[in-house]
Amino acid sequence: MRLHILPDEKIINRTIVYFEKVWPLQNTYLVLLPKGKKTCKHIDPSISKNIIVGDINSPQVINVKNQITGYGSIIVHYLTSEAASLINHIEHNNIMWIEWGGDMYNSFLMRKGFTLYSDYNQYLKFKFKFCPYWLAKILLKIKREYSFAIRYDAVKKIKYFIPDSMYGEYPLFLSYYPEFRHLKHRDFFYYPIQDIVGIDNLGRRAIGNSIFIGNSASETNNHIDAFKKIQECHIMNDVVVPLSYGGCKKYTEFVLDSGNKILGDKFKPITQFLPLQEYNKYFYNASYFIYANYRQEAVGNILFAFYIGGKVFLRKSNPLYNFYKQLGLVLFSFEDISIDSFESPLSDKEYLNNKRIIEETYSSQRLIELIKKSFPDE
Repeated sequence: MRLHILPDEKIINRTIVYFEKVWPLQNTYLVLLPKGKKTCKHIDPSISKNIIVGDINSPQVINVKNQITGYGSIIVHYLTSEAASLINHIEHNNIMWIEWGGDMYNSFLMRKGFTLYSDYNQYLKFKFKFCPYWLAKILLKIKREYSFAIRYDAVKKIKYFIPDSMYGEYPLFLSYYPEFRHLKHRDFFYYPIQDIVGIDNLGRRAIGNSIFIGNSASETNNHIDAFKKIQECHIMNDVVVPLSYGGCKKYTEFVLDSGNKILGDKFKPITQFLPLQEYNKYFYNASYFIYANYRQEAVGNILFAFYIGGKVFLRKSNPLYNFYKQLGLVLFSFEDISIDSFESPLSDKEYLNNKRIIEETYSSQRLIELIKKSFPDE
């Protein structure tokens, strides 16, 4: 029996379905909520009878802790502070960490110099809006040190490091933290392309001329950098910017204000959370997809963009850039964006090349094979 420790996030419903396909009724899914929350926003508890929901001090979670030796493996999907705290209060020799990005870059790598924000001082203003800058800096450092210490102790007890989609994050993590070389690598991804696109749309290609920027209101999207790139090109394309989740209210308001000032009528923000089919319509009306992130992020959105024939622009320093290049995907650098970048979409040959690679690398069948290979009940 496997114990999955899960956050309440959108992709988890699909993930549970796939694990049940491979290991039916051999999984327990513990949705670990932040303190004070009682119900799930995204996860549907009816998709499995083995879903348990609670915060770390709830009777449900305490009961799981008391029965921890009954599980052959523990699979942590995203190392939140709550998940790390739970790990630190149990003893088990087969704990697996599926890393999502924020739990590695924001918590571990940034404190050792990895760049996440183009303007870190501006970022601090959003996090502590009622504090002077000097105090905000101190408060954020204290908060991060506490969260980091919890995660650091948890990683000492983890056996497997499983990056989402990209092997390169395994040596990257160890290059910053060689003391964790006890970690072993396994492979997994969350984004079977058939599920993201939908069976009815597998042959559909993007036909619009819009420019897509980012995937959320997270500060690591570095929206203003992308807005200024567009401004410099003096183009008239609509610019679609998803801001319906992630980030804080003040940053979202800042992006909305900046988008209107920099891009004017071309700026088309998405501020309401949409069902997947409605959200995907925006993708098909775009041909250009810009991600100004320094770290791995927005993977599902990026794969979708590749699959439907979009021109994808990533920073060269983003580990995804070299990974996708190595796969053979046609993509472009954020640094080299110019007016010529938006004069034509991908050629038919480039589109079919990207579509084939995504189908081969991110198929539902390959995901099933990886689950069998990476998560046997040891």
